[in-house]
Amino acid sequence: MIGEKIKSLRESEALTQEEIAVKVGVSKEFISMVESGKRNPSLEVLSKIASVFSKEASYFMDTKREDFALALRTAQINEKDKEEIRKFKEFCEDYYFLEEATGEILHPIAPIYPDPPSSILSNFSQTYQYSEKLALDERRRLSLGEEPIRDIFLLMETQGVRVVRMNMEESPVDGAFIYSRDKGAFMLINSSQSKGRQFFTAAHEYCHYLKDREKGYPICQVITNGSGEPKKPIERIANLFAANFLMPEASVSKLVSLYAKNRLEAKEVVQLKRYFGVSYQAMIYRLKDLGYIRRPKLEKLLQIDPATVEEALFGFTEERVKQPDRLPEIYCKLAVQAYTQGKISFEKLAELLKVDSFELIERLSKGGFIQ
Repeated sequence: MIGEKIKSLRESEALTQEEIAVKVGVSKEFISMVESGKRNPSLEVLSKIASVFSKEASYFMDTKREDFALALRTAQINEKDKEEIRKFKEFCEDYYFLEEATGEILHPIAPIYPDPPSSILSNFSQTYQYSEKLALDERRRLSLGEEPIRDIFLLMETQGVRVVRMNMEESPVDGAFIYSRDKGAFMLINSSQSKGRQFFTAAHEYCHYLKDREKGYPICQVITNGSGEPKKPIERIANLFAANFLMPEASVSKLVSLYAKNRLEAKEVVQLKRYFGVSYQAMIYRLKDLGYIRRPKLEKLLQIDPATVEEALFGFTEERVKQPDRLPEIYCKLAVQAYTQGKISFEKLAELLKVDSFELIERLSKGGFIQ
């Protein structure tokens, strides 16, 4: 079990046995024997191996699922963000409590897709082909055709993912995905970001759900603003999947020929990004990856304020619109259902819905749940 987990994580991050051995201070042969189950590492060595993957030694020894603990294991976010993640974890526990209380537990529906061969992870072209095929296979399974995905959050809930949107102002964390074999899949989306960026984040995390949910991994930051590419192969694949899932090449090609018969400028990019429901930046990088614009043009387009262009064209922009904090609709329904079935008290309902008693009485009265 320990060796299997080490091998799975090593291959996910495209590391060789020799690279792990150097980081830990042991021989390549030792790592090979551990992965094959022929040797067990000491606690000291196991702790060093765990640190390579930003995990704790207990992860490799515990035969039980980690029960959401992985979302907290990262040194890449500050204490304020960690507190937000703790709130997310607690919310996941409440969500599952309500499912158990009402008997309406959401089970994973989507299949688990196989990982790519570790040999291709250092080759961008082959990694891209794998990610594109994964995205197109999933679109095909969902019968999406070439149409844009209008509500990716609802789509994911139909596939067994509970989506939680929390306002995390000034946080570098766009989203996170955590999974427990017993309790299922939960996704955090930073609702302080624009709607288009939230869509890309959701698609990125959905990739983790489709191929990584049995592995467990730390919270990830989604890069859509051009500040750099993810270094870990597991994150690079998720970004490439998101681009292909939200903006299929065939559909982009048709619209480019329709909107931009001569050349692509900011107004054409704005039209395209509105059609696909993504951010201006995500659309630009997709067009670059598909060969429709080159690096100098990309840099020029990135200097333009898309909100100004969008307002001039359509009188309204979603680039600056911030989504208010709100609880998931299914969660609220389950909470009220648990209360009306006598499974939880009025006080517990107020706590779960995060409202005071007076507001709750008014809401329940208007809904006809109490006199």
